[in-house]
Amino acid sequence: MKTLTKAIGSAAVLLLAVSGSAVAEHGGSHGEQNVVEVAASAGTFTTLTELLEAADLVGVLQTGGPYTVFAPTDEAFAKLPDGMLDKLMKERNKDKLVELLSYHVVPGKYTAEEVVARENFQTINSHFIDIDIETNGNVRVDDKATIIATDVEASNGVIHVIDEVLIPLELKDHSERIE
Repeated sequence: MKTLTKAIGSAAVLLLAVSGSAVAEHGGSHGEQNVVEVAASAGTFTTLTELLEAADLVGVLQTGGPYTVFAPTDEAFAKLPDGMLDKLMKERNKDKLVELLSYHVVPGKYTAEEVVARENFQTINSHFIDIDIETNGNVRVDDKATIIATDVEASNGVIHVIDEVLIPLELKDHSERIE
């Protein structure tokens, strides 16, 4: 138990240190803006905000909450297989796009310290994402993305910046069939 507590403490310190240097790059604290406005104004979430609009999720994320958003950067979206975003943007795939984006949103506001104290979170689409602390102190989400900035405050929640797009199992299993 001491080892786990020590690991969680170390991860929290690392996350806070990372967030101190990276939050300014990803938007800092915007207590008066909602999570969508913070993402849009940061300049590093252009793809995310475009996809939120295409999925008709902007209104939900502007008025509801609180939310914790694990927000992939534009660079994270660029790592997706060629053509996947174009396919998801098609009207016939809107449900898959909503599924993908909802997988990044957790009901409730969880700071970095609270994130590393948990093993998983249930997203707004009822799926679970796992939280793992690596031996080097990095915090991984769903065994794929690393949190690169934390605690970007918004009026209706908080954003933690991640370096990969989280893909629900249902979409992973059928990604080749998205047309």
